[in-house]
Amino acid sequence: MKQHLLQRSALLAGAIGVTALALTGCSSSATEPTTDATPEVSSPSGTSATSGTGQQALAPVPFDKPVTYSSGVSVSVVKAERTKVSGQGPGEVTGDGVRFNLKVTNSSGSEISLDSIAVNAFYGNAKTPASPSPTSDKPFSGSLAQGASVDGSYVFLLPSGANPVELQFSYATNQPVAVFVGKL
Repeated sequence: MKQHLLQRSALLAGAIGVTALALTGCSSSATEPTTDATPEVSSPSGTSATSGTGQQALAPVPFDKPVTYSSGVSVSVVKAERTKVSGQGPGEVTGDGVRFNLKVTNSSGSEISLDSIAVNAFYGNAKTPASPSPTSDKPFSGSLAQGASVDGSYVFLLPSGANPVELQFSYATNQPVAVFVGKL
């Protein structure tokens, strides 16, 4: 009986030790916040800001002004308008939104890929990210020959009356982000 009590005590002490070790290992950094996943958003002042992707951002321009990159590629907002977004499938949201009709012109001297184009929208002074609508009319894709132009359309969910609105456009990771800002 004495041996049985000794074995139980040893097992209990071992279990307590293992539990203490496990708890100590779990709590070492659980209270320390991280900022690794916090993206930087472009700032409306100057040309040295960075976008959410970490790329350099060009100085913001109004929606009615085109942006021409040093490569010869240019982008313009043909139309920015409020719209109603209708969910088309499970999980899609219906509500107020904005549609951006964009035009890309290639005067770079060679064909460019449109498959890397990223378009993002933000609203309000806090630059809240607008959710892209899966029903975007006509996103850019494929390639664009030298001297050619192509139109694309992107739709974002955006609360009615939310202003200012910022549109960020990137066509290549080695090029800066074009930033358009205005009220809709």
